[in-house]
Amino acid sequence: MNYKQRKSLLKLYNNKIFSYGYKKHLEKNFSRKDFSLTWNQRVIFADCRFEQTIFTTSRIENCLFINCKFSNCSFVNCSILYTTFENSSFYRVLFDQCTITNSLFESNSYSDSMVYPFDADVYAITTSSKIKYTDKQKETIYKLLNQLKAKQNMRDTKSLFHTKRRMNRSKREKEKYKRIRPKEAKRLGLTKKERLLENRRRKSDRNTENVSYSEETKLGNHTSVKEGPVLFLMRIYPFEELYQGLKYACATMNKKQYPLSYLMKIIENNQTDNET
Repeated sequence: MNYKQRKSLLKLYNNKIFSYGYKKHLEKNFSRKDFSLTWNQRVIFADCRFEQTIFTTSRIENCLFINCKFSNCSFVNCSILYTTFENSSFYRVLFDQCTITNSLFESNSYSDSMVYPFDADVYAITTSSKIKYTDKQKETIYKLLNQLKAKQNMRDTKSLFHTKRRMNRSKREKEKYKRIRPKEAKRLGLTKKERLLENRRRKSDRNTENVSYSEETKLGNHTSVKEGPVLFLMRIYPFEELYQGLKYACATMNKKQYPLSYLMKIIENNQTDNET
């Protein structure tokens, strides 16, 4: 790795609070900590606890996790490179869209855990589930999610939905909204007044398009359902519990980005309230 590559990675993984290098952690509790955008290199985690810990866009490189406990965690878009997980337990852990390269999972125990998409090299992580959904039930869940994505508080959680950001305009679109400079106006044969009016029109059209895109986003038009977390929830919760739990989450969650583990807690709380 050259200097430019390292500088680029440091710019991406800019969370320095939980970024460690050449260090050993013994019997530490990292529960409910946010490891998002961290870069851990040559770190040993021994007898550590990770409960509801967030790993989003993290880089774990040349690390060792031994006798660790992972519970209700989600690894999302992580790069796990040359890392070993040994004698550790995984309970309700999701590896979603992760790059797992030259890493070992040895003598671990897994329960209600999953890798998405399925990776043959780490097949042992994906445990079997006794809960089965019919095609109609799956369709009902996805139909509900497509309704809920129009709610901003659900979109903002980002645990079940991905909202597409405004894409960079094409070269043709940039030319369409580009401000006309005096030299270019002279070449086009425009007077100063005509140039200013044209620039004003272009700016207005650009702003109108941005507002239109924003309004469409509020209706959920540019938001898609994340398949990995949904399949993960279907493996854990029966149909009725998940269906009612999602509706309950929509009614109670405020406008804040919540991890998947928090959403799971809300679903379970709803079930407990119903039983009492």
